[in-house]
Amino acid sequence: MFWAILFFALMNISAKSLEHLSATQLAFMRAFVVLILCTFILWYEKSTFIGYNPKILFLRGFLGSVALISFMMTLQQMPLATAAMLQYLSPLFTAILAGLILKEKLHIFQWFFLFLSLIGVFIVKGFDVRVDWAGISLGLFSSFCAGLAYISIRSMKNKENPTLVVFYFACVTIPTALLVGWNETWKMPNPNDWLLILGMGIFTLAGQTLMTKAYQIEDASIVASVNYTGVFFAFFFGWWLFNESFDMFTLLGMIVVLIGIVLNVTFKSWSKYILKEKIETENVEE
Repeated sequence: MFWAILFFALMNISAKSLEHLSATQLAFMRAFVVLILCTFILWYEKSTFIGYNPKILFLRGFLGSVALISFMMTLQQMPLATAAMLQYLSPLFTAILAGLILKEKLHIFQWFFLFLSLIGVFIVKGFDVRVDWAGISLGLFSSFCAGLAYISIRSMKNKENPTLVVFYFACVTIPTALLVGWNETWKMPNPNDWLLILGMGIFTLAGQTLMTKAYQIEDASIVASVNYTGVFFAFFFGWWLFNESFDMFTLLGMIVVLIGIVLNVTFKSWSKYILKEKIETENVEE
C-alpha cells in the first residue's frame, strides 16, 4: 500500500500539472491509457477479461470512476496538499463502511476518529481562503466513494486478478467521464501534455494494482490507513513543484485530520492484536 500511495502521488503531480485541461478530460484520457496497458497485460498473461465477480467489478469501477472525477475536480480547485488531505479521509470512511457492510469489527471510537478528522477539515476551510465549501464537498464525496470502492475490492478477497480490477475501473471510467463532461469543451493536449498523460496512466496502473492486491490480502481499515503517508508526499511536492504554502491554522487543521486517521489505524491494529492474543490464549487453555 505504501508503494501504491507513492505512485498515486506521482499521478497527482501529473494531474496538477495539467490544470488547463478539464477534470473529466483528464479522467477520460488517464482511463484510456490504463485500458490499453491493462488489455496488453491481460492478453500477455492469457487471463480472463470477465472475471468471477463481474457485477462487483463493475460496481467497483463505477464507484472508483465517480471518486476519480470528483478528486480531479477537487485537485483543480485547491492546493495539492489540501486535496490530498480530503482524499485520504477515505480510510476512515472505509473503516466505518467495512463495519457496516462487511461486518468487520467496528468500535464506537472509530466514529469519534472520523468526527475528529472532520473537525480538522472545518478548521482548514475556516482559515484557508483558497478553499471553499464546493471544493470541500467534492473532496468529501470523493473520499466516501473511494471508501465504498475499497470495500468492494475487499469483498472479492483473492478471487480476482488485480489487473482485471483496474481494467474494469478504466472501462467504466471512460463512459462515465464522457457522460459527465458531454457539454464541456475539451482541448487538444500539446506534446508535453501527452507525456504527462502517459505518466498518469502508468502511475495509475502501478498504484491501482498494488492497492488492489493490498486490499485483497489484509483488513480493509488497516490497509486504507496507510493512505495518510500520501499527505506528506503531497505537502513536499506541493511546496517543491507548485510553491504552495500554508499558514499556522491551516496546518493545525491538517494535523487534526491526520491525528484522526493515525488514531484509527493505531486503534484497529491494537484491537486486532489483542483479539489474536485472546484467541491464542484460549487455544492454549483448551
